[in-house]
Amino acid sequence: MSQVIISITETLEMLVHKIESMAYHIIASEEVLAEVVADNGLNLGNVNERIRAKFAAETDSGSCANKAIDVAATIASPLPRQQQIKETLTTPF
Repeated sequence: MSQVIISITETLEMLVHKIESMAYHIIASEEVLAEVVADNGLNLGNVNERIRAKFAAETDSGSCANKAIDVAATIASPLPRQQQIKETLTTPF
């Protein structure tokens, strides 16, 4: 029994490290994209269409597309980044 607990603990620790790494990459990507959008502009309508098409092709439900569209709008928004992050994290799915 104790070996099973040790194995589960090790697996959970590995998963936490992977999730942390993903979070770092996402945050960095968002910041780079925000700078690119600020410098070059963005047609958010085209982005929304592409997001909806991708969700329609890859999922059974398009409802997930709405959250992705909200995230895209947050990245493209001129609001201060800390306010955007807080609003995104507190918005229910």
